[in-house]
Amino acid sequence: MRKLYLLLIPVFGIFSGCTKSVSNEESNAAQKRADEFQASIKAHRYKPVAFYSDKPIDYITNDNEVKSETDLWIYVKEYIKDDVNYFNDNGTVTIFQNAVKMTGNQSPTITADYGAMVVGKEVMFNFVDYNYVPTQYRLEQFDDAYFTVYVDGPAGSKLYSKFARVE
Repeated sequence: MRKLYLLLIPVFGIFSGCTKSVSNEESNAAQKRADEFQASIKAHRYKPVAFYSDKPIDYITNDNEVKSETDLWIYVKEYIKDDVNYFNDNGTVTIFQNAVKMTGNQSPTITADYGAMVVGKEVMFNFVDYNYVPTQYRLEQFDDAYFTVYVDGPAGSKLYSKFARVE
């Protein structure tokens, strides 16, 4: 019996070492993805083009109407729909408000910080919400034309925001 325990010690060591290297590999892959995303959006302009949920939800919960919908674009504020976001090289984003401006903020541009980082195995994206308040999103996907990020929504949903490159 004692030999069995002595044999199991190295086995546990091997498996725990493999788990750690997989974690490091996942972390390295996430960091590579974060770096690629950050490089992809730098010095480019993006416009919001879609807002949706991964499952049907009642997005406005404090009214008398109960809906079950996934396309949430109708809830995007008009002043957000015409914004263009320019991701500067220095980690700031310049938000051009264009014709429709946020009530109470008539400035032609708003500047905020942005950045991609890794938390655990996920790529997080620090950006702003619809009130231009700093918010952390999860990166869903990106390519040369679009990127999509999301936050957790009501009823266990994910709320996706999709941005298209405009140039």
